[in-house]
Amino acid sequence: MSLNNVEICFRDDSSPMWIYNVNTLEIIDVNNAALSLYGYSRQEMLSLTVQDLHSREDNIKLPQVLESEVDEAEKSGVWKHNTKDGDVIYIHEKGCSIRVEDQECKLIVANDVTKQKDIETKLKSRKQILDLITKKLPGTFFIFDTDGAMIRWNEYVKQVTGYSSEEIASMNAIDFFAEEAKPKMSKVIETVIEEGYVEARGRLQGKDGEKTPLLFKASKVVMEGEECVLGIGIDVSNVIEAQRKAEIHQNLLQAIIDQSDSVMYIKDQESNLKFANEKFFKLFGLRDEEDFVKQRESLLDKEKGRKVQKNDEYVRETGNTVRFEEEININGEVKTFLSTKMLLKGVDQYENCIFGISTDITERKKMEQDLQKSLKEKEVLLGEIHHRVKNNLAVISGLMDLEIMGSDNNELERKLKDSQTRVNSIATTHEILYQEQNFSNLDFEKTVKRLVERILDTFDSDVSVKYDIESIDLNINQALPCSLIVNELTTNALKHAFTENNGMIKIKAKDKGDEVHLEFNDDGQGIPDGINLQRSSTLGMQLINTLISQLDGEGAFKTDNGTTFELQFEKSSVKGVGSTMFS
Repeated sequence: MSLNNVEICFRDDSSPMWIYNVNTLEIIDVNNAALSLYGYSRQEMLSLTVQDLHSREDNIKLPQVLESEVDEAEKSGVWKHNTKDGDVIYIHEKGCSIRVEDQECKLIVANDVTKQKDIETKLKSRKQILDLITKKLPGTFFIFDTDGAMIRWNEYVKQVTGYSSEEIASMNAIDFFAEEAKPKMSKVIETVIEEGYVEARGRLQGKDGEKTPLLFKASKVVMEGEECVLGIGIDVSNVIEAQRKAEIHQNLLQAIIDQSDSVMYIKDQESNLKFANEKFFKLFGLRDEEDFVKQRESLLDKEKGRKVQKNDEYVRETGNTVRFEEEININGEVKTFLSTKMLLKGVDQYENCIFGISTDITERKKMEQDLQKSLKEKEVLLGEIHHRVKNNLAVISGLMDLEIMGSDNNELERKLKDSQTRVNSIATTHEILYQEQNFSNLDFEKTVKRLVERILDTFDSDVSVKYDIESIDLNINQALPCSLIVNELTTNALKHAFTENNGMIKIKAKDKGDEVHLEFNDDGQGIPDGINLQRSSTLGMQLINTLISQLDGEGAFKTDNGTTFELQFEKSSVKGVGSTMFS
């Protein structure tokens, strides 16, 4: 067979055809339909081999197919080819062996099946999607006809209802709902058929009677020329539970807001009211926000209104949560409110608004003022009492002076003088209380210095005194015993420690947190041998031991380079103005 004869047979045929050499795979002839299909010129096409037409992946298996011992019908099939422009086309090839000028060749008749292949791919993809919906969709998927007969459903329908595929196939869409819900769902189906789409909530009833709340979305579709309903149902159990909890929380919050005794409100940057609780409106005798806008100018007088506005501006400028005392004139009565104000951040529609809670403290302020007045009166009275006690003690001291001057008994004179210093010590304490206007605590340093100076004046002594006293506040129940102890020690030192009217007394007092340490030292001649001060029968030592017990402290004497007395006692936090010396 010659090429001329071949050209007569296939040159102008409408089916794309070409001839290639079986041994070299070179294309030796091609018809016009093939040139049009691939976009090559004749010369370009004849310069190609069969492998040049096939895609890369097809070229891997092409040699095996060509060399296999199968008939021509089995070698035919769909191959992926490339056009000159690089487009991918699918070709169904049918071939037969021929000889051209004594060459073993093959004639290929090609059929472009690209469109069919695309359709198959799309159908396959749709089938995969439908399979995924049927097996994996976390909700019900269903198709039923306009009479409600079930056509298709997914596994979730079986799972949530407990029905088998055979049972579902024999059911109507309405059968999946309880009797009381069937009228509603019938109307839903009618709506989707009439209007083409519907959304509705319903409870799907399972085989065991358990009901599952679902949100249904359904559309009317046409399948094989018949109208059907296609839809999904999404389990909204969690949504319903969340809505129920949110409603409970909202009701609780609303109840707290409305039942609160405090006024609550939200104001925007122009001081317009955006929210207020019932207490707010009742306070001003208003009905609602609109009523507030109408009467706002008359509700607050200008001066007090400016103060409130200034407080708001401070909160906006600083961004801090601040408490203010604010006065508001309500129906001619000035009321005091304790207001806590904060700037709202990150709250939709309320950004940079001020949220305030104001509590009426008018009665409390009045009580505080009454208490302050009462306290002031008591302080004046108490000060007067201390003043009179000091004066009375001064009278007693004066009487003792008269007794001393009129007495010829030296022993009596000495005892009266000792008692006089003790009375003066107590009087000095009351004098300091009165002068300092602090009726519960005394400055111990000031008390000791004034007390010792008066004793030195009484004895007309030139003894030096060195003080090392920290700032210590003692209540009167401890200050009086301490003062009397210092009085006894100082008096005793002046009378017995120094052979001449000179020497040194050192007084130290340290605050050790919960304890007070007192040390009294004189550099006199010390205590004679054989005398035990702890067991002394003298009135002064008995008084010192009594005072130590009263302080619940520990005291001891040392005789090294004079005489040293050390005292430690726990500082009391109980305030008082009464002495327990004789209790």
